[in-house]
Amino acid sequence: MPRVIAFAKRALAVAGLAVVLVYAGDWLRVALQEHATPAAPVFETLTFYLATPLKNGKVEVFYDQPQAEVCVRALFPHFGRRPCWYARRQPIHRVSEAAALTARARETSRASVITRSR
Repeated sequence: MPRVIAFAKRALAVAGLAVVLVYAGDWLRVALQEHATPAAPVFETLTFYLATPLKNGKVEVFYDQPQAEVCVRALFPHFGRRPCWYARRQPIHRVSEAAALTARARETSRASVITRSR
């Protein structure tokens, strides 16, 4: 039994080290390619659409308001950007009710500030 536990620990350590090395290599490739070859861009701009849930359970997609997202061509997220292979899989971003209420509250407060300043 102790041999099995020791083997499992080694296997877990090797797997963790492999993930760290792949991430470091991916980051290094992105960092070097960003400055070295402007012909092969590291970043890409994708178009996505916002959607909001309706009261009847359906979802309304706002195709008339396309949004742009900058993603990185890599396996992992780097520089605060999602990888393009992952961003392409989600062309429609759902807006939650809380986010919509927060946006409405901001608009209302801006409108009241503009009204007061006149």
